[in-house]
Amino acid sequence: MSKKVKKMLVVTLACVLLSGSMAFTATSAPKKIDIILNEKEIKTQAGTEAHQKSIEVKIDEQAFQLVEGTDYIIAAGHILVSPVYIISVLDFTVPGKGIWWDNKAKSVTFAYVDIDDYPKPRLTFKVGESHFTEFDKQIELKSKIVMVKGRVYLPLRAVSEAYGKEIRWESSNGQSGIRITTKNQQ
Repeated sequence: MSKKVKKMLVVTLACVLLSGSMAFTATSAPKKIDIILNEKEIKTQAGTEAHQKSIEVKIDEQAFQLVEGTDYIIAAGHILVSPVYIISVLDFTVPGKGIWWDNKAKSVTFAYVDIDDYPKPRLTFKVGESHFTEFDKQIELKSKIVMVKGRVYLPLRAVSEAYGKEIRWESSNGQSGIRITTKNQQ
């Protein structure tokens, strides 16, 4: 194998690894967190302790444990989540690299895979707007798309309902959660 081919393989592998670890943030996460579960203390590598809240979101039997301030925030009474959690409520497939951040436009774009297996832009969420676009159609939201500390958050209820999902708040044994189901799967 020539040096040029080896160099191309290394660059390609580095790009794949980098894109797989891409987060919607301009800040880095703590280096080590020992515990993050429902109001429990967490310990970082530096030994400092903090109080973090988490919430469980179940989308058609798939469960996610979301951490406040990283995976979700509550703004004006609405739960907003990181774009990666919105994929599960959509009625189309988002390919592996199908979420793009446009820093100039301050927008997040979701893609779908067409009949020929090509990714095509489908949804665009712009920071500060109270609507998103699907192709050329605007869909109104009850809250705005926000960016906090370099992270983008999208309104979970509004996007879920736009794709025929029902969303319910659940609380039992001191744990809070959200259940999102397709309307005919209750």
